[in-house]
This record gives sequence, structure tokens and C-alpha cells, in this order.
Amino acid sequence: MQDSMITMHKCVGGWVAIFVAFSVSFPVAMMRVSQTNDFVGQPLNSLTCDGQVPTQRMVTRFATCAQLKSASKSTH
Repeated sequence: MQDSMITMHKCVGGWVAIFVAFSVSFPVAMMRVSQTNDFVGQPLNSLTCDGQVPTQRMVTRFATCAQLKSASKSTH
């Protein structure tokens, strides 16, 4: 019983450590990318489906351009 609890605590601790590592490294990576000279003057967000830089902030949707185009065709 005691051995299985120790093993479980090690597994949970490992997953928590991985989550903390991602949580710390992601903002650091975003700051480094935003300060790189390669990206000066460029927005660090996705392009529109037409390949243009968005003029205003949009709500992020987890859909591809093909899905959005087919949805707009079905409503018209």
C-alpha cells in the first residue's frame, strides 16, 4: 500500500513539474520572439484566411479557413 502511494505521488509530481515547466517557458519564449529583430513591426498573431494582417483583434476560433469558407457558403 505504501509503495503504491509513493509511486502515485512521484507520477503526480512529475506531471505537475512538466506543467510548471511549460507554464514558465511559454511566456519567456513569447517575450524572446517579440524582441527579435526578425519580427519588428509584425503582429504576432495569425493572418486572416485571405493572407492579410488583421486590422483589429478578432476572437480566436479553432477552425480552419476551409471550415470557415464552407460555413459562409452554407449561410448564403
